[in-house]
Amino acid sequence: MSHPLPSDAADALPASVRPLPADAGRLARLHGASVMAAAPLADFREALSGLMAGRATPLDFDEAFYLAVHADVRDAVLRGDFCCGYEHFCHHGRAEGRAWSDHHLSARFGLANRYPTDFTEPRFMRPPPFAFPRLPVGAPGPGRLLLLMVDDLQEDLFYAGYAGFFAFFQEVAEGFDRVVVSVEAPGFEAGLAVRYLPGAEVVHVGGLADLGQRPDLVATYSHVTTARALAQFGDPARTLYFCQEYEPGFFPLGAGHAMAERSIRLSRNLVVSTGMLHRYLAARGLLAGARVCVTHPAVRPFEVVGGRSRRLFFYFRPEAFNQRNLPELVWAAAMRFCDTHEGYELYLVGTVRTAYSFTRGGNRVVVASKLPQDDYLALIGTCDAAVSLIYAPHPGVIAYQAAASGIPTVTNTYENRSADDLLRISDNLVPFDPVVDDLSEKLEQALSMPKGRPSYRPEAYGLPTPPAEVRRFVEAILADGG
Repeated sequence: MSHPLPSDAADALPASVRPLPADAGRLARLHGASVMAAAPLADFREALSGLMAGRATPLDFDEAFYLAVHADVRDAVLRGDFCCGYEHFCHHGRAEGRAWSDHHLSARFGLANRYPTDFTEPRFMRPPPFAFPRLPVGAPGPGRLLLLMVDDLQEDLFYAGYAGFFAFFQEVAEGFDRVVVSVEAPGFEAGLAVRYLPGAEVVHVGGLADLGQRPDLVATYSHVTTARALAQFGDPARTLYFCQEYEPGFFPLGAGHAMAERSIRLSRNLVVSTGMLHRYLAARGLLAGARVCVTHPAVRPFEVVGGRSRRLFFYFRPEAFNQRNLPELVWAAAMRFCDTHEGYELYLVGTVRTAYSFTRGGNRVVVASKLPQDDYLALIGTCDAAVSLIYAPHPGVIAYQAAASGIPTVTNTYENRSADDLLRISDNLVPFDPVVDDLSEKLEQALSMPKGRPSYRPEAYGLPTPPAEVRRFVEAILADGG
């Protein structure tokens, strides 16, 4: 039976120019790692040669399938790093959990092995782009180590949540002799972490195998990094989940939602960003037995320019991963406003990379990516009204900051914050129920309100956690985890 490569792979990797490893030691190592380790080396050499030529062999490994699924392996074979996909699989792919296949499906049912890359792709079955190393176990090594684990570290993705995460650990970093920040995504900008934690080592997560000592504390930023830390580090008593948001809400009801809730439920130590979110998590029974520190982001008023400017501000996050900011509703309201008014400037700000401007109905519309903080606040301070939505238990900050400064601001209710709750925080908030209300009408209501009258009751939103309380919280974790 012949198992030829796909046409494009066959053209790129003709069997006639893909020799067996000439290095006897290399061939012997591959033999020892293969399923034929107990067979004579000569038999293995013959089977490997047949596999590379596309013939059925005792190795029973679908070379074409492996190369088609893993483009990085195919590139490595083309470079000559491996004689074939099977060599990569034996030395790396098996341990990494890479998808592979034998020929049983074809022999039993006459069906070809396939792994689609269109909308039918089984994405959760695709292995991560790196092998997440097991962190050192046992007693901590010399000195103390705080390990911070984040998904990404790029300037245009560095929003208030990341800033809050690193700012929190500024308060405790001096108590550790060594601080390491590990990043899952490649191509990170180390300076973003060092800005908050001078002297910190910023490494890709793949380099954690060289850590050399068990961390005294592993702090994580998301349910993903928390799940990885709990699985790989295996010490929930020394793992701290910085829970900025109800991340299960990022997923439809299903496995992703359940696993995100599980990360919260399994965490022994949590930092929760606001009292509103804390009460929500407690009501769902997700905090049983956990040590919790509740923080509140500082709501600092900014200067508001008096008089009507005919400018409107919209917090706008159109990226697919930011559906909780209700971008479709924001866009529809902005476009409807343009169709019923003229002579206004509409600023839709906050995108990651999208940026352009146009006119509609005699109005200037500007879609802008994230601005420097000073420019951002200066812009909002000139506007007559603002819209900032977040359909999640976490209430956000922007709406409250604008309202505290004197800008009438539309923001949404949620099951853990009613219209009365919002009005207790500020007279400048216009509550919006996305299920019941029309956003355009709420925007008109905000425009009819006076501008430049600061209103903010911090006790209704929540006061920032004192630094001394932060330090006591971390010290308690270290004391119990020791």
